[in-house]
Amino acid sequence: DHIGHADTSMIGITIENSPAPIVLLTNPTPNSFIKDACPITGKVQDDDLVCWVLSYGIGASPTGWNKIDSADYNFEGQFALWDTKPLEDTSYTIKLWAIDEIGRANETRTTITVDNTLPLASIIEPQHEQYIGGPIPIIGTASDKNFVDYVLEVGEGINPNFWVTIITGTEGVIEDTLGQLSPLPGTGWWTVKLSVEDKAENISRRQVSIIIDTLPPAPPTGLALQDSLQQIILTWKPNTEPDLAGYNAYRQGSKINETTIPSPFYLDSVFVDGHYTYYVTALDQFDLESKPSDTVSI
Repeated sequence: DHIGHADTSMIGITIENSPAPIVLLTNPTPNSFIKDACPITGKVQDDDLVCWVLSYGIGASPTGWNKIDSADYNFEGQFALWDTKPLEDTSYTIKLWAIDEIGRANETRTTITVDNTLPLASIIEPQHEQYIGGPIPIIGTASDKNFVDYVLEVGEGINPNFWVTIITGTEGVIEDTLGQLSPLPGTGWWTVKLSVEDKAENISRRQVSIIIDTLPPAPPTGLALQDSLQQIILTWKPNTEPDLAGYNAYRQGSKINETTIPSPFYLDSVFVDGHYTYYVTALDQFDLESKPSDTVSI
């Protein structure tokens, strides 16, 4: 002071020139599609960290945020297992924010799409347990707003252990041709399977079991003949094939019925005396005709 008295006071300060907190998000990756419970991983690092907050908001530029987790220590690894199942299928932004003791803050963001909806998958044709007698188109639906592809496969039996790919489609289909079952893989029971996948790896599967029959029915047996007033009555034992459509009757080697005979009985009118020989055949749903039965004559 003016008199010459002097005094000294000292305080200690720390000059902090280090950068703001390091914040990284490593999963999910930007623009990815996620579902169910999604692990959120990353890193927060700062020597003078106060806290970090992990949150999410709707859309690419959220107007509000919902906290997922927070803490006051450095961390590297899985911050949270984020349950997305209650959320609407749409885009979201995940934000990791941190602040240090000096008030310096830093954040990182990543935008993703939540998709917990299974793709649409259906097989319209062929129908379950349908008989197939030749190559057919497979009609159905394979669709999703985040569609990736669909796969059509066929396997032998009702519960196949091995599948053969018919086609892989990279464009969605709605009630139209998915592929062709051609050539036919064999006879008997076969199963067609449709798998549809979206960008979130949601997969829908549908399958139908069909019966492939490329063999004609067995020849009818027990053909018998009765003559009654210029009318010939033909009878025979019924065939037992499940895909039986009916029968044809032949006189002198020529078919005499105009339409398929539905039951094992036929009445033929003969107006000219002579010698006649008859036989019958069986037909299935695909017009495959059996070999002739034994003949009868009058």
